[in-house]
Amino acid sequence: MHSLDTLSGMTFLLGRPVVGGATDPRLSASVTRLLRPDYHPDRVFEMESGSDWPGDYPGRLILALANLAQFTDAVLNRLAHLITMLPAALNERGYLGPIHREFDEQQLAGHAWLVSGLLAHHRLTRDPESRRMAHRIIESLFLPLIGNLADYPVRSDDGGSDGAASGVIDRRQGDWLLSSDTYCIFIVLEGVVAGFADGSDPRVRTLIDEFLVLLDRDDLVSCRAQLHASMTAARSVLDYAVLTGSDAALNTARRLYQTYRRNGRTLNDATFNWFGRPDSWTEPCAMVDTFLLARGLWWATGNVEYLDDAHRIEINGLGHSQRPNGGFGLDSVTLPDQPWLTTAEYEATWCCTMRGAIGLVEARIGGVRFGPVGTNRLNIDFFHSMQIQDPSGAVELLMATDYPNNGTVVLTATRTPEGRPVQVEFHVPPWVGPEQLSIDTIASTSHRSITFELFEKRVVTVTIPMLERRETDGTVRSFRGPQLLCSDDRPSRTALLPVDDIFSQTEAEAKKFRARITAAPGFPKP
Repeated sequence: MHSLDTLSGMTFLLGRPVVGGATDPRLSASVTRLLRPDYHPDRVFEMESGSDWPGDYPGRLILALANLAQFTDAVLNRLAHLITMLPAALNERGYLGPIHREFDEQQLAGHAWLVSGLLAHHRLTRDPESRRMAHRIIESLFLPLIGNLADYPVRSDDGGSDGAASGVIDRRQGDWLLSSDTYCIFIVLEGVVAGFADGSDPRVRTLIDEFLVLLDRDDLVSCRAQLHASMTAARSVLDYAVLTGSDAALNTARRLYQTYRRNGRTLNDATFNWFGRPDSWTEPCAMVDTFLLARGLWWATGNVEYLDDAHRIEINGLGHSQRPNGGFGLDSVTLPDQPWLTTAEYEATWCCTMRGAIGLVEARIGGVRFGPVGTNRLNIDFFHSMQIQDPSGAVELLMATDYPNNGTVVLTATRTPEGRPVQVEFHVPPWVGPEQLSIDTIASTSHRSITFELFEKRVVTVTIPMLERRETDGTVRSFRGPQLLCSDDRPSRTALLPVDDIFSQTEAEAKKFRARITAAPGFPKP
């Protein structure tokens, strides 16, 4: 496996870039959305009082804002206000909500986001109080799970609650208060692995290892486990594998990802809300998890199929779920026998709008990777407009593109160390070969990449042909470049449009979105 660093519950290669100057509309819309009054700290803690998910709302928002702060200072005041208000809301044991004798899995899951958010805030600001609060939650709320996970009930398909867009505690079994978001206990790994990366308490590792046993114990498909919880667990387990070198943890992450690919992926690379529930809806939170998991598996294994999946999830899954107002919402589950893609819930303000912001940040920051300091190597996996610096500040580049709407990517080296060139490896999307790319400099090619030198004050333009094609895998789908195409239900629209076009529509249009995932006459046959 590669050498990796783990930050805020997500996987990054050493050489994490410094970013800025982002001008893309999706990220800007997300920032604007999270600065609106309904996410004001006063409102957040008002909703937190008596919440069925203690810790979840403030935790997700703190984590989202701490990630967005890597692109813009506009969120810093709101983030600081949340952190200032948090201590007064904590109970005597240092966490939010009631003190139960039983294990409330919604309370546990919610606090995973709070722990992860507090540690992300600590890394951003070096505020020791954020770190102290995070580790107290781990001590008082998570570590008591040690020795008890073996008694977590098997969540069989027993005709219980059909669930809702936001889960509820719908049963008590033994020492457990169980949620209609089945197996949401797995989300605890988000906070526990973030804490493990930040500290050295051997008890935390013991707890993670007990979660690994639980993940291997039950058939998550037949038990109709929630995809968000399952994929959060898989992503966190991958981080743990990278931190420890555990092949067993890596294999668990890979197995869970394949379970999603076989049993939880829609025609537009979104996720079911629950395994075995095509009658439910998609879940952008889970799409962020599958995107990060696919990207992390690409880094950890070098298997380019994971990179291909990550591109499709970002553009056709997450890209479709982001609404014109910058938030993220729920859609119908598309399958060969139910190809209509419709809006199920315009915006999931309580979770997906916040979690979706992290997906946007990660698609940008995690799209470029520097090699070890001094090597002047840069890998480009995803294409977004931004300013990029290596951690030492010796290298600074600009990337400008309107991808995926067109395939032109312009790279400008504004600073290189002592005028030496940067060695750029540009990974090629799966629908084209390296020889089909246009580049205005000398480059060498391999199976799925091109490599070239970028000199200081020089500009290199790479053009990816956005080929139109069909794919057949149980159904026939049309693509233009990475974008899945659909047939809009509106009489005024005759041409196919990309599924991520919903972001450019009006809110009224997006609320009534209805399109068929279909192949277009005249497109190349598979």
